[in-house]
Amino acid sequence: MFAPTVALLLSGATAAQTCDTAGLAHAVAAYAAATERMDIPALAGSYLPDGVLSQRGGQSFAGPAAIAAFLQPFSAYKVLSDEMTVETSVRQPPDAWRAEGRFRQQVKPPAGDTITASGHFAGVWVCGADGALRIRSLETW
Repeated sequence: MFAPTVALLLSGATAAQTCDTAGLAHAVAAYAAATERMDIPALAGSYLPDGVLSQRGGQSFAGPAAIAAFLQPFSAYKVLSDEMTVETSVRQPPDAWRAEGRFRQQVKPPAGDTITASGHFAGVWVCGADGALRIRSLETW
């Protein structure tokens, strides 16, 4: 299903980020903002070179190029709202965070009525030498 996958595309890290809880919150918020804009290059660029986007029991896409190719058919969709709430986050030394939470999104397909989707996400964000957090894995259900 389209909406849960798009709702979880998180990050858009900047060099000003830090690898603390505030940096994680910023990465999640920036990813949600990129989702609202359907900024496919920013979304795909949020992943590590071997980062994986997947739906529990569904397809997985590894690497920014595969993730961008998966998202491209959805570029005509209009994301009306995207809310992501981190409910738990745990530091995974030396350089990563595991975060879990909920999402809720409203999407207007090119033809048809607005879709509301909600669910859960779990992901691992890794802090790079530049301080930017990028996604190692992100799963929705």
